[in-house]
Amino acid sequence: MINCQTRELPETPKEQLIKARNIAIESGLQYVYLNLPDEEETLCTFCPKCKKIVAERIFGGKTSVGLKNNSCAQCGEKISGVW
Repeated sequence: MINCQTRELPETPKEQLIKARNIAIESGLQYVYLNLPDEEETLCTFCPKCKKIVAERIFGGKTSVGLKNNSCAQCGEKISGVW
């Protein structure tokens, strides 16, 4: 078993993470986000129907949620997940 805490690995470049996120979204994944504090858009989860923000994360753990009864507050689209 490999202990990942003892391995010295370089950080994945921010640009590569953003590229991977974009590929995931273009491939049809609906709720893809990254915890990059200086890239606000990557912290958000968007409604798959109207593309409005349904979850906006603030780096450090706080979340602002734009949902009403587990649906997008803007268009009513059901949003999967535990909120």
